[in-house]
Amino acid sequence: MANNTHSFVIRTLENWQDDAINCAGVASVDLDNGQFVTRGALGLTANGGYEFTCTLPEANATDLWLVEKPAVGTTIEMQEMSDPRYFYNPKDSTFSIKGMTANRSFIEVPASAFATAPTDGTSKFASVDTNGRLVAAAVAPAAGTYFSIEATHTVDIGYEAVKTYILKCVRN
Repeated sequence: MANNTHSFVIRTLENWQDDAINCAGVASVDLDNGQFVTRGALGLTANGGYEFTCTLPEANATDLWLVEKPAVGTTIEMQEMSDPRYFYNPKDSTFSIKGMTANRSFIEVPASAFATAPTDGTSKFASVDTNGRLVAAAVAPAAGTYFSIEATHTVDIGYEAVKTYILKCVRN
């Protein structure tokens, strides 16, 4: 049975065509779209391109980058599925990373993007854990990158109605 529990980004509300906030990254671990990473050293590839070495963030890190690559798939199984929950970025493969700007960047993600999912009526914020996933909270964290939970939404994915959360970057 295929693994369809990977997180993903539904949509973003910022112009990410700007090369200053749209880069290529590579990591030594598998990553889902919607996870956050720390951007490291710039390296040149054999074909003349470039990519940044990315790692999972440390506790209370800032200047985090969102993993967000079109969910096309690198395996036959991933390519056969139109459901983005089947997609992930295998370790040592290139993926897209997006810079987040405080008070300007918005993203929409499902509960699978959270290590600790939001509780309706209680969770107002989300910080980023050391596994690169979001952690819902009732109060804003004192340090590190965090988002305010602006709204909830429902989108059709596969044969399901999936609840999503619209987040605004507050500090990065």
